[in-house]
Amino acid sequence: YISKSVKDLLGYDQEDLIGKNPYDYMHPDDAQRLREYPQTGSLEEKGEEYRLKGKSGKYVWFESYTKPILDVAGNVESFQTSSRDISDRKEAEQLLERNRNSIEAIIENTDAAIWSIDTSYHYKIINKVYADLVRAVTGKPPSVGDNCLELNNPQFKTLTPYYEKTLKGENFEKEFRLKIEGGTRYYKNYFNPIKDLNDQVVGVSVYARDITEEKNVKKRTDRYGDGLKLLNSISSNNYLSTETRLKKSLELACFFFGMKLGVLSEIVDDEIVIRAIHSEVKDDLGKDTRLPLKGSITKMLIDKKELIYLDSSNDSTFIPSDELQKIGLKTLFGVPLYVHGELYGALTFGAKTKKQNNSACSVLFLH
Repeated sequence: YISKSVKDLLGYDQEDLIGKNPYDYMHPDDAQRLREYPQTGSLEEKGEEYRLKGKSGKYVWFESYTKPILDVAGNVESFQTSSRDISDRKEAEQLLERNRNSIEAIIENTDAAIWSIDTSYHYKIINKVYADLVRAVTGKPPSVGDNCLELNNPQFKTLTPYYEKTLKGENFEKEFRLKIEGGTRYYKNYFNPIKDLNDQVVGVSVYARDITEEKNVKKRTDRYGDGLKLLNSISSNNYLSTETRLKKSLELACFFFGMKLGVLSEIVDDEIVIRAIHSEVKDDLGKDTRLPLKGSITKMLIDKKELIYLDSSNDSTFIPSDELQKIGLKTLFGVPLYVHGELYGALTFGAKTKKQNNSACSVLFLH
């Protein structure tokens, strides 16, 4: 027996299917699984999902509940099945799965930390960047289901009031400083409430972007901008002698570059003559000190006619003069100095520790 509704569902007349094997119309992927069900011996109702081929050749998803019919002896003599079309639901589920996969791909293919929590502060989503970040701070990555307020580091507990604010329906951004692996990183966190279909807040999602380098660039830019203003004020102060203005300018440049030594030198024959110096290291250098030109950074500057940055690791061929070796400088950089279009000498800076390459900044100051 089969009901008349088969016409609406699959396009067949009742007579087309009476006496036929239903498994012949099933999708091959579902047929083997469902053939095994009646042989399990279970006498309980059981819902199954499968596809049947309609008269048009198109497969339709069904959900069926099958109940065994027993004879007087309690043996199964037939089965009674009721089915309903669930094609719309299956299509929605498949769409949801595709969307979920797309979202997961987006979450995992970003350099931002992303996580979400429910109203009980338990993790619902954690991407690898966030897991690695927490591991770096606490020594252990979080897992979905963990309470975010129970992380083994007080820095993460400072987020509590912002979670609470977001759970009230607000979305906003907040900057955070995080001490990690011996240094400090800065993050801009974007808090957004998660709402259900009834517009009720059911959680919080957070997108955290590392802005450390942006802050450092801005800090350096602001600092060098201030330095330019001070440098201009010194150079244009006619009440100061030329020697004083040079010394003040070198002192200011060393401060902004983070260097301990600044030298303005003139080339005289085969020697370098120091005309102005600012030094915070123990040395015997002073105004009018003479150093050999050969093998010096000044000679390299003259030969290359451009700014040069050297540290203890990037040029093993450069050997500073005996005087500079005694100081123990690890970083040197400078530019050739021209006066009225003629080569005069060089501006050189040095430090006892390895410094970040200040090329762009030194060009700003020295030109």
